[in-house]
Order: sequence, then C-alpha cells, then structure tokens
Amino acid sequence: MTDSNTNSKVIPVKTKGFISINSHPTGCAKSVEEWSTRAKAKPSLAGLGSNPKALILGGTTGYGLATRVILAENLGASTISVGFDAAPTESRPGTAGWYNTYAFHARHQGSDKHFSLNGDAFAQETRESVVKLIKEKFGKIGIFVYSIAAPRRKDPATGTVFSSVLKPVGSPYTGLTVELDGGKLSMASLQPATEEEIANTTKVMGGEDLVQWIDYLKSQGVVEDGFKVVAYTYEGPSLSWPVYKDGTIGKAKDDVKAKCESINRDLAKTGGLARVAYLQATVTQASLAIPTVPLYVSVYSKIMKEHGLFEDNLDHVYRMLELLGKEKAGTDTNVALRVDDRELRVDIQKTVTERMSTLQAGTVLDDTHFSALRGAFLNLFGFEISGIDYSMPVDTLYGRDWPQ
Repeated sequence: MTDSNTNSKVIPVKTKGFISINSHPTGCAKSVEEWSTRAKAKPSLAGLGSNPKALILGGTTGYGLATRVILAENLGASTISVGFDAAPTESRPGTAGWYNTYAFHARHQGSDKHFSLNGDAFAQETRESVVKLIKEKFGKIGIFVYSIAAPRRKDPATGTVFSSVLKPVGSPYTGLTVELDGGKLSMASLQPATEEEIANTTKVMGGEDLVQWIDYLKSQGVVEDGFKVVAYTYEGPSLSWPVYKDGTIGKAKDDVKAKCESINRDLAKTGGLARVAYLQATVTQASLAIPTVPLYVSVYSKIMKEHGLFEDNLDHVYRMLELLGKEKAGTDTNVALRVDDRELRVDIQKTVTERMSTLQAGTVLDDTHFSALRGAFLNLFGFEISGIDYSMPVDTLYGRDWPQ
C-alpha cells in the first residue's frame, strides 16, 4: 500500500465538524482483516442455512460491513454488497467504504463467491444489475439485509428527489452536543419539522424502497423458499426520543416496521420471514450530528465496558444473526428483533442518566470519554488503528480498481 511513486503521499486526519474529509486505505484494510479473523474464530452460526447466499444493501461500512464479514467468514456465505462510495483520485483519497470493499475482495482474491456493486441502491438500474448478477452467479438468494441510511432518495418511478431531515416533531428540541475538534460541550437546538419534511423523510428513510426491492426480487424469481429479510434500525433510550424516536427519523422507522409486517406475512407463506433489527447505539458520521447522541454514546459505551457488556459492531451483529437464526416463520409474528436489550437495561440507563446530568455547556468532556468518542469516529475512516504508521506515504490511487 506504500511505494515511492509520484502518487504517494501522507494522508492526515482531516475533519470538519462531524465529517471526516479523508480516509486511510491501510487503516481500513487492517480493520477489515481484524474483523475477518475474529468472525472466523467465533462459533458457527445456526439457523441461517449452509453456505447461504446473501444480498447486503449498505455493506461497505458499519453494521452492513460487519454483516458481510460475518456471513462470509463464519458461514462461508456467498455475498453481493451494494454501496455508494467514491473511488480515490490523485487529489483525494477514496471513501472508507471503497477501501473496506477493496480490502474485503483482496482477502477473498480468486474467489467466485463475492461481488460488489457501486451505485445508488434506490435506483431501478441498480436493482436490475443486482438481479442480473444473482441470476448469473447465484441463481437465487436466501438472505437480504437492508442497511441503508441516506440523506436523499430519487423516486425511481417519478424522478422526484426527496431529502431527509433529522428534526423533532411538534416542538423544538435543545440538547448538549460535543465538538469533535476539542471536546467542548455546547447547546444545540433544532426547530420542529414541517409536515412536508416529515413526509419527505419517510420517503427516504421509510419502508417504501424496501418493499420495492423485495417485490422486484420476487418478481424476477431470485429468492429462495425460506427467504430471510432483515432491516436495521435504532430506537434508543427515552432521553433521545424527542429528536429520534419521536422525531422525523422515528416516523420513518415506524413506516419500515409497518412495511416489514406486511412483507413478513407474505414471506411466511413459503417459510420465510422479515424482521426489523433494533440495534444498539454506535458511532457513525450521521449519528454524531444529532444533539445529545454523541455525549450519550461516549458515556454509554464506557458504562457498558464497566459492566462487561460492550459490543463493537462486529460482536453486536454476530449476536443479532444468532437471534435471527432462531426466529421462526409465522404470519402473526412480532417482526421486532430486539438486539438493544442490553443497552436499554434499567440499571445501564439509570447510570447513563446520572452521569449525563452532571455535564454542562461551556465545559470540556473529560479525556476518557472524549478520546474514546473521537477514536471510535476516526476508526471508521481507517485512522487511529493500532499498528499503523500514519507518517508513511500511501499511494493515493490504491484501491481504484476494486472488483465490480
């Protein structure tokens, strides 16, 4: 990954607010390798079939990437991942998702079991490309994972572009937030969403696209009997409900659950099922922009470690897949798969509330919490990974040719 050609340069950490401008290919590759080794060493998952074939939308970062790695390494699954990432150029690094995908394929070089498509998961052209790939390489798939979070969506039928917003509904919301550049605490306020913003957010983050994907896959005859569908979501504790569960995103996620209930009733006829997996709080670029959430994640994560309950993305998704494997088909089954049970334990949330009540605007988050929060954020982009020498130059075009 390093050489002396004219494209080589040192890639520094570069952030702006809650956005990372750069990603580091060497760090991303090491993270994927570490996850892969751990996933392979875990006990084999049960109830998901032998050598299953899976389609993961949003499989290049975070929970989606963890899902792909676990299915591939632990179960020997064949996978197709759809992401929407930027390739590296001579002037800027690629996105973390691009480098993660390249690293995944480098690990499985020569295999005919893994394929990746880079494109808009909301576009009909992408669905057609995916189905073509399934027919050519797999025949049919048995697992479908929906791990999409997007700021906007173009309706494939009308061409209208809808944008999502993170806003409360009904009343303004004010909460503490933290600056990732220095750990200073400040108050941030959000005005309530309009009816149009609520509707638009549901168009982007709701269940309409999920239904369209399932309908299209079924119409093309590429789903197996016993087809398993899982959509990822988050609810969180009551302290964040005004801006999350009861806000625009929460309304959209309610729509996902309603759509999953309908999908489940249909799939149950052929032994399949659909579930909404309620996952734990985690550090993402999007989540850190929500008032209260960065502080909550930093405090909550430390408390979970103190109780021996902490799970990173890989461990958490592994437990989710364990639970999914135990689910049985049924038309009247509750589709909510609660993997946030440990996070929402009464004793955990009581301690979180007590500690967060001492935080005040104008102060600086203590180093233990801040370094963990910032570290987890930078890890997403391949930085602050143990064992990486970030003073070494890296080929800026590394990974440009990852397999499509």
